[in-house]
Parts: sequence; structure tokens; C-alpha cells
Amino acid sequence: MQKHRICTNCGKIDRLIDGLCNDCYDEERDNLKRIKAFLSKHPQSNAIDISIETGIPIDDITRLIKKGAIT
Repeated sequence: MQKHRICTNCGKIDRLIDGLCNDCYDEERDNLKRIKAFLSKHPQSNAIDISIETGIPIDDITRLIKKGAIT
């Protein structure tokens, strides 16, 4: 039986996937796809460039970088 826990992103109590509730996990997965698509066209971009061009908050981008999802 999987326990409900607090999402590390939004604070909602839910079953977590990688520390995130289902909504935040889906959003993070979508953001990651958008970031990777952007970086494939602009590989020299930094986190600020990515944030400006994609509209993804810089905090979300830096969290993905720290997780190792963006290299």
C-alpha cells in the first residue's frame, strides 16, 4: 500500500512520483520536454534564456538541473 505524502513542489497531499504529486509530476514532465526541445535548437542557452523563451519559471529550471534531468 502506497502512503500519501506531501508534494515537495506544491504541498498537496497525494501519492508521490519522484517526490511530486501527479499534477506537479505531469507539469514537470511537460516542462522538461519543452526545455529539451528548446535546447536542441539553442544548445548554448543558459537557464535565464530558457526561462524567457519557454515561460518556465527559473526555479523550476534550476530544480530540474539539480535533479540531473537537464545536462
